[in-house]
Amino acid sequence: MSKIIKLFQIFFEYIFDIWQFIYFNRYSPFVNKQKKLFYNLLINAHSIEKGLSLNKPRYLFGKEKIK
Repeated sequence: MSKIIKLFQIFFEYIFDIWQFIYFNRYSPFVNKQKKLFYNLLINAHSIEKGLSLNKPRYLFGKEKIK
């Protein structure tokens, strides 16, 4: 009996993971456009900030991201 319960737990966790991925991913149809743009800006700002924190970045590192 415990194997059946374990199987249901795994199934529901799988469904929950799929729901979280669909809801919280960048291309989610459930999030309005303003939030999507904000999240995109936040991700890009973080990647630029990370690149600027390097000790010796290569020449013109991050130029395409900043454009």
